[in-house]
Amino acid sequence: MPRPNRGGKPRPARGPEGGKRSLLERLKALVFIKAEPARVAGGFGVALGCGTAPFFLGLVVSPLLVWWFRLNKFVAFGVTALLLANPLGIVIMFVQAWLGLKLMGRPVPAWITGMDMAMLKNEAAYARDLVLSWFPGGGPARPPSGSAWDLLVGYALGGAVWSVALGFTVFLLLWGFLELRRRRGEEREGKTHG
Repeated sequence: MPRPNRGGKPRPARGPEGGKRSLLERLKALVFIKAEPARVAGGFGVALGCGTAPFFLGLVVSPLLVWWFRLNKFVAFGVTALLLANPLGIVIMFVQAWLGLKLMGRPVPAWITGMDMAMLKNEAAYARDLVLSWFPGGGPARPPSGSAWDLLVGYALGGAVWSVALGFTVFLLLWGFLELRRRRGEEREGKTHG
């Protein structure tokens, strides 16, 4: 008999034999979510697309898309949180900036292709001076080379293209896979009951 909880009522059995569920069983429950395949796939697609959106716009857009399309909230917010805490986020940002600059036909700085952090510091200092020059008393910016502005626009463009493409690709692939798995499960149930 399960031991009672704080309210004195017995706890429901959790595992197949009434014991606690193992970590593996909990992970399987996350992977095999019992929901409509389109909603689960949409949750993953929104999470991956919005989780890699430039300037962290996904934090605003993701809840709106989940609410609008009535997607699986647990999947969408869980995967988005994992992506935002991902240490490889800076690499994704470099790839997005590279993609945007290539789409714009602009030269890609060597610090992006070679991931040279010393050159990144110089570009960051130039961008800071450029922003400060917009404010009264901010001082003159160095002669504009256009690289900071190109980089900012390139990152925004590349990030937008990356996010939308990744979100739709993941949605379509996962939806197809989950729909196929659901149909096979229905066929097996039909054979065993029929």
